[in-house]
Order: sequence, then C-alpha cells, then structure tokens
Amino acid sequence: MSNENLWERYWRIFSLKRWLIEMIREVYFASIFSNCVKNFLKGGRVLEAGCGSAKILEKLGKGYIRVGCDISHNAVMSARKRCKNLIICDIKKLPFRDDSFDLIFNQGVMEHFDDAETINILTEFKRVSKNVLIIVPANTSVFRIYNPFDDAPDATFFTPNHLRTILKKIFKIVKVNYISESFFISIAGYGSG
Repeated sequence: MSNENLWERYWRIFSLKRWLIEMIREVYFASIFSNCVKNFLKGGRVLEAGCGSAKILEKLGKGYIRVGCDISHNAVMSARKRCKNLIICDIKKLPFRDDSFDLIFNQGVMEHFDDAETINILTEFKRVSKNVLIIVPANTSVFRIYNPFDDAPDATFFTPNHLRTILKKIFKIVKVNYISESFFISIAGYGSG
C-alpha cells in the first residue's frame, strides 16, 4: 500500500485506536510540541508539513500565519476546524515558492521514511524555509519496546547522533535535543542555514 493510501485509510476509517492516539496528542502532546515550535520560530509564517489534524498548529495560537499541508484529503478535512490555511500535497514536492515560511516543522512524519528519503524531504523543506524543525520518536521511547497502538511497525526510532548526522548533511546550524516534557519519547531536530 502506498504512503498516500495508507494515510487516507488512517484518516477515513474511524477506530478506537485512532481516537485514543488523537486524544492523547490533543490533550497532552500538542501543547508540548507547539511550545517546542515556538522556541524555534523567528517570524510569523509557519508551515506544518504533514499536519494530520492540525492540533499543533491550533495550539500555536493566532499570532502566526499558520499553514498546514498533508498528503491525505481526509486529514485535511479533519484539520479544517483547527486551521483555515490547508493544502493537500506531498511533502516531497511542496507547492510553495522559495523562502515562503519562517519555519517548517512536523511531528510524527519523518520516522516513516528511510534516511535517503528524509534527506530529500529536508532539502525540499530548506528550499521553502531556511529554518526547519522535525520532531521524531527517540530510541529511548517506551514505544520502541512496546507499542500498544501498533500504528507504525516500521517506524525509525532516532538517537540524537543519528538525527544530527542527517541534519548536518543539509544545514550549517544544527541543534538536537530530547524533549524531556514528552518523557523522552521524542527528539527535536532543528536545522538552519
């Protein structure tokens, strides 16, 4: 099944598992991740590439020009109640001009790609914004050992060094750290320049 079909199916079919995952993201993690985004956002134009239901964009608040994109039509329809500026597209080929945003970010996306695809995607992100933040699952995550949701069996769990190595292939300035508020299940990787 292609990535596009996989995500269309995820967002189209209601399941208790999806409801639980999305509730946990909204109630707890969206605030943590939006604060992380704010720490790196220098300016008002922000794109969430792979926005899903746009919970993080919503938590950023109204002081920004918030744009979300996702490959899934169903995800974008779900996100409409949280963000008005949405587009259906593939993050591998963004339909935006060079330097359109002050920051591009995503969470829960990059772990679904291998290193070569991740480098290509980050190169595309850099074209559209000089500042990029990705939030990925950490190798210290309890979900690496036991994932009760079984929602990403082939997901990559990153070490800080692995993520830093990837980011350094594209960016001059790189910052990588665990997000302690997430109980060390996530790592933030920032690249600029």
